[in-house]
Amino acid sequence: TQALGSEEVTNGDFSAEGSNLVDNPNFTDTGSELVTDGDFSSSANWYEGTGCTISGNQGIFTSAPSGSGFTGNNLNAAICVVGKSYKVTYTIDSITSGSVGLRHPFTGTYYDNTSSFPLDVTEYVVADDTDIYIQNSGTTTATVSSVSVKELGADWTEEVGDPDSVSFGENGLTIIQSTDFGTDNRAYQLNVTSADKSYKVTYTIFDSSYTSTNKVQYYNGSSYVDLPEQGAGTHTFYYTREGTNDIWIFNLATPTTSATDFVTISSISVQELGEGWTLGTGWSIGEDIASCDGTASSSLYQNVSGVENTTYKITGTVSNYTSGTLQVGGSTNALEVSEDGAFIHYRVWTSDPNLYLKSKPGDGFNGSITNISVKEIATSYLTQAVSLSAKTWKIIYSVSDYIAGSVSATDYGA
Repeated sequence: TQALGSEEVTNGDFSAEGSNLVDNPNFTDTGSELVTDGDFSSSANWYEGTGCTISGNQGIFTSAPSGSGFTGNNLNAAICVVGKSYKVTYTIDSITSGSVGLRHPFTGTYYDNTSSFPLDVTEYVVADDTDIYIQNSGTTTATVSSVSVKELGADWTEEVGDPDSVSFGENGLTIIQSTDFGTDNRAYQLNVTSADKSYKVTYTIFDSSYTSTNKVQYYNGSSYVDLPEQGAGTHTFYYTREGTNDIWIFNLATPTTSATDFVTISSISVQELGEGWTLGTGWSIGEDIASCDGTASSSLYQNVSGVENTTYKITGTVSNYTSGTLQVGGSTNALEVSEDGAFIHYRVWTSDPNLYLKSKPGDGFNGSITNISVKEIATSYLTQAVSLSAKTWKIIYSVSDYIAGSVSATDYGA
């Protein structure tokens, strides 16, 4: 029998996924509070329209004529930037007559006395003004409180040349076709990926509409690539970062101009794959496998320090084999594999502590591997109780199918 030690390889099945490298992946994070005295603690920071007063931490409409209301913030200080996205919340404590809401066309949503109170209102809006208006429609008697305005899209940057094409709302990031910046409209985030690393990307499209060959794309570090799935749903793909750019971009490429083209993305996750492994040129990591594209003399390797001068059993599985040779263990005394299936290799480690899986020089490996395991072959015994009775004995045994290691017979002083 073979007594094996503990596993020396980390992430031998290539399934380990790192944390999400994208900040604000659901596009719901907000910036700081933009309203001063959102609790109506003072009238100093609000403009009070006809029939409107502030008292007892409420904005009060008293038979206020239609189109009146409250305007914040410090009267002279702008709250919003036109074209930016905001989450606006406020509470309607009561309505006796008329209706109350955010000023049209900022959103145009109004509530009347058929609602249940207190009513907490949340609106996702794109600002068409620099200020915020809590306004009425019709002669109104009502009270409001707790106004909050926070910018959406924290950590994301719209393409500077066309900010109107990007917005953030209840369902995530929306990119629309616009004539302001030609045919490419985008939102991006810096410092996401690293050169030659492999990534698992999971994204959710809430809704989309494209004409002609228009597509939503990501950036692989050197060029734009169409996302593999363009319709509603949650989708996953794998890629290896190319080029020098660490940016993550969502780009709506619209070679045919159409004002109806849009995509709304609800979430994005970018996770690094290959924990414990270093990838040479031509190697990449996908769904529970590592693959080589045929690049010769290139290695996938991992440090397994502490194995020097000890015999180990290396196992794994080759799949998707196309051509070439995989050298298990490196170039010297390697096991050479040129077909699909499981492999076993026994190796006495010398001074180099790295486990190499190498695409053979001059015969580059094109295929995939997984389930890599390295375990020490520990000393083990096959025993049987016999009585030696203080006599001299001759012990005879045969060794066959020898691969590695040593065997001996002893009476252990019994």
